[in-house]
Amino acid sequence: MSPESTSAQSRRPRPSVGTSNRAASSLKKKPTRATTRSSGKGQAVFITEVGATSIFRISVLFYTFLMLTFLVAGVILWFLLGTSGYEAKLNHLIDSLLGSSTYHLIGLEIFIAATALGVVWVVISAALTTVAVKMFNLAIDLVGGFKIYLKGARAD
Repeated sequence: MSPESTSAQSRRPRPSVGTSNRAASSLKKKPTRATTRSSGKGQAVFITEVGATSIFRISVLFYTFLMLTFLVAGVILWFLLGTSGYEAKLNHLIDSLLGSSTYHLIGLEIFIAATALGVVWVVISAALTTVAVKMFNLAIDLVGGFKIYLKGARAD
């Protein structure tokens, strides 16, 4: 059997114009079928949808850990600036640029502002990732899915 014929058999049939809603909903509930190729690539699986809520949860965790990583790196850099004397030089540079002798950088205020901006960034990034998944699902719906080969997977 050729790979083209197995891929055509694995795709979900599209409901026709005259199909009732019950028949269309039963088509959506069918699980994705997997076919095995004899070429040694492994088991071919057609992906027809990616769960938006799962991707949202994963993206919130990913962006939160990324924000925490940047905050820890910022704290370490601020500590190194303070211990090496560059914090005072930076304050003097800002004073000379602004023409004010009362302005000083305060590490805690910078950390609080960075944390607030990080939380906003996490929310916006997770929302945009979820929108991208929804658009991806719409595109996959148009083409009927895409094929992934799983190496080492057993054929059922």
